[in-house]
Amino acid sequence: MPMRVIPADIEAIEEPLRAAHERDFEYAGELVSRWGVAWPELVDEIARFQVAAPSWALGAGGTRFASFPIAGEPRTTEEKIDDIAVLHALTGANGSVSLHVPWDDPPDPSALARYAAELGLRFDAMNSNTFQDNPSTTRGGEISYKFGSMCHTDPRVRQLAVEHNKAVVEMGIALGSTAITVWLADGTNHPGQASLRGQFDRVAGCLKELHDFLPTDWAVFIEHKPYEPAFYATVNVSPIVRSMPKTPTCCAPTSSAMPLAVTGWMRPDAVTCCAWWSAHSLRTRSITRPVPSMPRGTVMPWKPNCCLQI
Repeated sequence: MPMRVIPADIEAIEEPLRAAHERDFEYAGELVSRWGVAWPELVDEIARFQVAAPSWALGAGGTRFASFPIAGEPRTTEEKIDDIAVLHALTGANGSVSLHVPWDDPPDPSALARYAAELGLRFDAMNSNTFQDNPSTTRGGEISYKFGSMCHTDPRVRQLAVEHNKAVVEMGIALGSTAITVWLADGTNHPGQASLRGQFDRVAGCLKELHDFLPTDWAVFIEHKPYEPAFYATVNVSPIVRSMPKTPTCCAPTSSAMPLAVTGWMRPDAVTCCAWWSAHSLRTRSITRPVPSMPRGTVMPWKPNCCLQI
């Protein structure tokens, strides 16, 4: 029997504390108002704040991938949703779920969507997985993502990676999601191991195919992880599907720990792709000013970084 926490129970437990809380709340509003902050608007913004709960974070183990399971951790996607419903009841800020496929592979996504809705939850961005050799994403081991997925030199590997992401999108549509997040673990561990430009071109081509497959109200996000798992160079191409200016807007971090992070905006009928590689040779660069908007096809001066529209 899943645990259920309902707001009425929480209110009953906290009722003896209500008077003191209301006094503290009024004092906080008075204090913040003295600083020139609109208290009602601030409260409304805090109340609207939501964080999608990642399904893979529900493990009770010692790592984020739940390597050390113990009694009580969820065994199915439905049990993960049960736990997230408890989180949302306690915080009021976890009203959506982000699934990770094939770690989560519901046989009936529509039924899972109804189950989540009964608990007051919805589905946020879906997550694909081409950083592991799962039987369901490699045709039972026919190919391997050991040397990359969308950046792989073998077109069969790239095509299976794209097909997996398309399947995740189709599952997301049934769940009511409107976005997919792709973590590209593609990269190199040694200088000269692969052509960085070639990797970029192959990844950009795969992501364009994925983008063209998306429904018009969907977005695709690329998750950046410098030095994970590849520790020499990581290739990332970042399309963000939004109705924004036609030229990409790029921003660089102020910390030298990360070389050059670029965010690409795109209009509905095109995709703006920006890429950067976290090569060791770039780690010492300290970029302290924003990079201005650039016209289509501009190559940035910090090679092999580039920004282009496809």
